[in-house]
Amino acid sequence: NFYEDENEQLITFAISNIQNGKYRVKSYILNEEHGSVLNEWIKLNTDNHLKIDEIDYLKGISIPKLKIEYVEVSEGILNYRLKLLPHEVRLITLEIDYN
Repeated sequence: NFYEDENEQLITFAISNIQNGKYRVKSYILNEEHGSVLNEWIKLNTDNHLKIDEIDYLKGISIPKLKIEYVEVSEGILNYRLKLLPHEVRLITLEIDYN
């Protein structure tokens, strides 16, 4: 296998001193299933000499998955849990939902 560490990671965090209310949590996810250039390059079964159109193809598929959730904040603390797949990268943004 290509990866050294194949374990999922469970991450839990809390943000304190935050305004109570409903929050929109956006996650932009890159992993083996979504937007992985490395995995797609391996599937192409090519050497290191990619042609321009092949590079353009790989650039075009490198799009993170967007996941939107809502969490409720009470007592000024936002608690959040997530599971990362091996070698997953995730950008998380929070914004209060005034609707």
